[in-house]
Amino acid sequence: MERFSQKTKASFCDWAKLEFMRGDINEFIDTISGYKSTIAVGLGTITIRTAKVSQQALYEYNEMIQDTVYDLNVRLQRVDEKLEGHSNPNFSTPNIKLDDEKEVTEMCLRICEDAKQFIESLNRQSAVLQDGKDAIGTGVQPSFEAQLLTRQTLDKNRDNFASIIGRLQDRLQVVMLNNDSRDGEERKRLLEDIDASKQCLERSSSSKYFG
Repeated sequence: MERFSQKTKASFCDWAKLEFMRGDINEFIDTISGYKSTIAVGLGTITIRTAKVSQQALYEYNEMIQDTVYDLNVRLQRVDEKLEGHSNPNFSTPNIKLDDEKEVTEMCLRICEDAKQFIESLNRQSAVLQDGKDAIGTGVQPSFEAQLLTRQTLDKNRDNFASIIGRLQDRLQVVMLNNDSRDGEERKRLLEDIDASKQCLERSSSSKYFG
């Protein structure tokens, strides 16, 4: 993470602007969506830890993890193709900083894997999951295993979430540089999503979520 944080913002912005100028706004927005989904996956562990969550909600959360992993793997494949110079034979990739893009995508996949392991630990608590009538959270005393895994997951991923939010902000900045009035509503929505994600991340740092 330290090596990643030392990469200059100017270097990333130059690459991101070039990527955006290549014209594929859909891929650009898909990348942002992947980061946002990863944040949602990570924050889901907090919801499950601190609120009553039914088995149906756990099922839907697990589905969200699987969908996010799929999208991230697609993104990772695209990055690998660009690194290998296969995506566009008329475009030279060696001077484009794609290594950090690959690194942060792999980091997102690790966050999803941690969340998956957390869900698996809950599923092993047969006494808690009884015909969907009991709920995970405030109404039930979680097992030590679930408490420990929750704490470890959040501690390990908190800095990762901050890095992802920072990347979202960088990408939003690049979109804003486009100065296309048609993108005004999209920029506004992205900014609101980033602010909401930052607020959720701040809540995750509160000591009451680790009691």
